[in-house]
Amino acid sequence: MKLTFKEINIELLNQWKNSITSNDFSISTYNGIPENLIASYCKVLTQIENDMPDEPGNEEVSIDKNEIRNEKNVISYILFNKNEIIGISRFFVNSSYDTNIYQAQFGILDPYRHKGLAKFLLSFSYNTLLNSHAQLEYITVDTHPSNNVIIDLFSKIGFRYTHTETIYRD
Repeated sequence: MKLTFKEINIELLNQWKNSITSNDFSISTYNGIPENLIASYCKVLTQIENDMPDEPGNEEVSIDKNEIRNEKNVISYILFNKNEIIGISRFFVNSSYDTNIYQAQFGILDPYRHKGLAKFLLSFSYNTLLNSHAQLEYITVDTHPSNNVIIDLFSKIGFRYTHTETIYRD
C-alpha cells in the first residue's frame, strides 16, 4: 500500500490525535532504541509480528536485541501505558533520499486493541513525520493481504492498494 500526501486525510488524523484523553498513555519518538528499553521493545515487536493473520509461509519470529541495536535510519514511535510499551510504529528512512519512507511494523498489544490507541499512535506518528520531513512525497506500508483491520485503518486516511509482493524462500 502506498500513501501520497495529496491524498492524506489530515482532518481525520487530527481527530484521532485528540481522541485519547487519559494521562496513562504517552508516545515517545526514538532514532535508535535506548538500552533500557531494548528488551521490552523486542518483546512487544516480536508479539506484534507474530499476531499478524496466519498466511501460508508465515514463520514464528523473534526480534533480536542486537539487530535492533545495529539498525540505522529507523524512526520508532512507541506508545506507553504508564511505563509499559504497548504499541510500536516503525519507519525506515533513507537519510540521503527521504522523499519515500517505508513503514514496516505497526501494532498494539492485544489487551489494548479496540480502544482507539492504534488510531492515536498512527495520528501522532504521521503528523510528526509530516512536520519533520518537508520533502516527503509518500509512505509505503507493508502489510499482509489478509490483515483486514490494518488495511481498513490505513485506507481511512488515504492509503490505496498498489500491489502484492511475493517472497520466495528455499
